[in-house]
Amino acid sequence: MNRRELCDQIALQTGVPVAQVDTVITGLTYVIPAAVKKGDRVGLVGFGTFEPVQRNARRGRNPRTGATVKIKARKVPVFRAGTPFKEAVAGGRLAKPAALQTTVRRPAAKVRGQAGGGTAKATSTRPRSRPAAGAGARANQSGRRKR
Repeated sequence: MNRRELCDQIALQTGVPVAQVDTVITGLTYVIPAAVKKGDRVGLVGFGTFEPVQRNARRGRNPRTGATVKIKARKVPVFRAGTPFKEAVAGGRLAKPAALQTTVRRPAAKVRGQAGGGTAKATSTRPRSRPAAGAGARANQSGRRKR
């Protein structure tokens, strides 16, 4: 699932517009790394915890040459999944949060140019046609349709 699909699913489950969900996810992807960078622990109950972990300096081996190399100490982010998350992934039951138990009705989309804010109608001006698979289609080898 990519970011767009995640936004769509959250919007579907909560009834919040996709643009607002995207804004919240953008904020989330900024705030969590900023907090972890400062050394804070960010815990989301039932989901998991993000925290920084200090890795000590150590010696490693270059796999190509076999030479010993020094690896510097560094701070890395770590995510630990919460128990409900782990159980759901392992095949257990995923309980729907109480906030999502009610059926969400999404507001009707507004038609552009209407001041009163009516609902959009699903109409088509003309049916879409596919290009013929004849000589003209073979002449364009790039896969693009001619206009």
